[in-house]
Amino acid sequence: MQSFDVRIDNWCLGIILYIMISGKFPFSGKNKKEILSSIMNGVFSFSHPPFRKCSPEVRDLISKLLARNPNDRFSALEAIQHPWTVSMMSLPCHSSQSLSVDPQVISRLRRFAHCNEFKKWVSYMISLKLEEKNILELKRVDCLMM
Repeated sequence: MQSFDVRIDNWCLGIILYIMISGKFPFSGKNKKEILSSIMNGVFSFSHPPFRKCSPEVRDLISKLLARNPNDRFSALEAIQHPWTVSMMSLPCHSSQSLSVDPQVISRLRRFAHCNEFKKWVSYMISLKLEEKNILELKRVDCLMM
């Protein structure tokens, strides 16, 4: 529970990469309290089947992006210079080394895209740092966008 800076963007990048590979949110629990505790403690795993097919390098990159302590977390420069990122950028677009994605991951990503749960969690995390008047303003803006 500290002020955020650009390092939170790198943490979010780790979440997005995790979701793109597995189709699941990295932090889990039986209820919101357990999920929040998992987030606050930085507890996640690579136990989902799609990660069994992934290289150790991509798991390493995700781990370094999701480091709980912002001072230990990869910067954008470190992420782009990571061996996995470099190897992915060196593949030609028309490469026969295309990335295979498990159909279940595609299905989960589709469900995830239509799910408001992630939006609710982001809103909840933001609300922990905002004053009541700001929360009311966000709710008003959200209603206008629907």
